[in-house]
Amino acid sequence: MNFLRTVLIPCLIVIAAGGAAWLMVHFRKPPQTLEPVPYIPAVEVETVQPEDTVVWIESQGTVQARTETTLTAEVSGNVWSVAEDFRAGGFFAAGEVLLEIDDTDYRAAYALREASLAESRLQLLEEQALSEQAKQDWQAMGKGEPTELGLRLPHVARAQAAVRSAEAALLQAERDLSQTRVTAPYAGMVLETFVDVGQSVSGQPGTALAEIFAVDVAEIRLPISIADAAFLELPPSFRNERSAQGPAVMLTGRYGGNVYQWEGRIRRTEAAIDARSRLMYVVAEVRDPYARSDDFPARPPLMVGMFVEARIRGKTFASAYTIPRTALVDAHSLLVVNPQDRLYRRQVEVVFTDAQRAIIGAGLSAGERVVTSSLEYVVDGMQVQIDTKSK
Repeated sequence: MNFLRTVLIPCLIVIAAGGAAWLMVHFRKPPQTLEPVPYIPAVEVETVQPEDTVVWIESQGTVQARTETTLTAEVSGNVWSVAEDFRAGGFFAAGEVLLEIDDTDYRAAYALREASLAESRLQLLEEQALSEQAKQDWQAMGKGEPTELGLRLPHVARAQAAVRSAEAALLQAERDLSQTRVTAPYAGMVLETFVDVGQSVSGQPGTALAEIFAVDVAEIRLPISIADAAFLELPPSFRNERSAQGPAVMLTGRYGGNVYQWEGRIRRTEAAIDARSRLMYVVAEVRDPYARSDDFPARPPLMVGMFVEARIRGKTFASAYTIPRTALVDAHSLLVVNPQDRLYRRQVEVVFTDAQRAIIGAGLSAGERVVTSSLEYVVDGMQVQIDTKSK
């Protein structure tokens, strides 16, 4: 009994297990063989064609008035009246009277100076008559050459000096009287006023009446890099040479939630390069910025203080290729796909790049497909498939 439990039963179990294993191995099906599927990456491509391509240099700046003036009082007195548009935002014409100061005292001073001049002229006529009479009397006596004092010439000179002094005093009085009417030196707009009717003003230097600016031209100071300047035909900054009109510039600004555009021109290049940023500045101008446009009647004026983005028209590259900036593998190469959908790296001449695009001057042919999507790895001659979203 012990022999059955300890020897025979374990042997039977081992034999049964071995037989089962043999049956499984003998009657098993051979494994299915699968052909390996090669990995073909999908790429987006853009078919390129040569065309004349314009370079646009981007910048930004704030609109400024070309001419801005602080009106000051030349004489003292109470403000008698102000123009209806002598308010912040009011327009005025060249020569328009903006403000009048009480001129009572200045009219009286002018009248006194007129009387003084008339008196001086009368005294001069009297002295000239006396001098002529003295000359005739001396000639009648016939006793040698007369002295200047005998001919009353010093008296005539004093009377002449008195006339000139009276004329100068009258001119000063006339000027003071005219300064009681403060006129606009040009057509413009009021930025800020500092006085109003009834206020007393002083003719001392620095007594400001208002801040005004001209509306004939608006200027925008635009920073550009020295490298970008090479693509612009900027007006020369040579001494004794008048600057020619520079390239066109498109200005874009927001007003009331809408985006508007204005056209301008680069007028000049500033004298120095910023030593800290290594940037140079060009100045764009827009003519008549506060006039309503016939072509865009809903467009607001190009207001002083408005922030605008600028695109300056640069050089034109003939028969060049424009591709997305992301298509460049490095500064001098990109990827192209041949007619058999195989990928190759290509060395090209990159003549210009900005944040969105690159302009290729040489190294591509019309109709070639340039890869615009990114790949994890690239092997020359590798097979690719074209993404259906490609152009």
